[in-house]
Amino acid sequence: MCYSIVVFIVKNKEEKAMNLNLKTCIYQDNQTELLSYFNRDKFKKRGFDIVFQFGNHQDLFGYMSSNKVDIFILDTTKMDKDQSNILIQIVYQNFCKNILIITNDKFFMREGIRCLQFEENQNFQLLLSCTLFEMKSKIDSQPNRNVNFIKSKISDLLTEYCFTSKKDGFSYYTEAIYIMFLNYPHKGNMMDVYKQVGEMFSKTGFAVEKSMRSILLDATKKATLLPNSAENQKIKTLLTYDMTNKHIVSSLVSALAKEIEKCETSPDNETKCLFYQ
Repeated sequence: MCYSIVVFIVKNKEEKAMNLNLKTCIYQDNQTELLSYFNRDKFKKRGFDIVFQFGNHQDLFGYMSSNKVDIFILDTTKMDKDQSNILIQIVYQNFCKNILIITNDKFFMREGIRCLQFEENQNFQLLLSCTLFEMKSKIDSQPNRNVNFIKSKISDLLTEYCFTSKKDGFSYYTEAIYIMFLNYPHKGNMMDVYKQVGEMFSKTGFAVEKSMRSILLDATKKATLLPNSAENQKIKTLLTYDMTNKHIVSSLVSALAKEIEKCETSPDNETKCLFYQ
């Protein structure tokens, strides 16, 4: 009981400023009784943000192009087999590699894809929860979900780019970059980010933006004093006087993503093609 309370408090503290839940997109071309097994409030407490998508495939692809999806759940129970096959391959190759297929058929799997046969009983609810928790556990074990690891990398990047760690703006930049990284490669709204960071530190979004601008100006001045060398040139190129918080955050998020990618133990591509039996 004590363990559960601690976890709940920590998650809420993190989620106040950023969403650490896994964005879970459930797609059906026609609504079925399967939806009754997905209670949004219950799954949110377990670490999943449930989003429903219906109908046209192009609408689904449009949504996934604009929103990061951590887990994709496809209900194929009333879908054409060939269309389902193509849909899965498009999602897997372009948007999300953590896929759960609700089906009455059999598949050959790729890494990250799971199947679950749908039956209207309590066992299905239990199997569904267990399967999603297994997927979540695997995703959470990756470097790009390790909060302390990521923030240490952000601090290293900021220090490398002449940001002073003793100023408030350093902490604000750390949180802003982390928030934007959670949605990478999708772009976020900086005004929303300022507001989220402000909520963490009991500050207004305006105060956060001002402090970040101040420390950026300070870093820019320091960069001009660096000795001319190939190593320092990338810093001087990035930290120019017309640079903004948004541009710096975006650039450092991209740099962070490359650093994290080096640490990933991503599955190789030597996997079987996906098709119905």
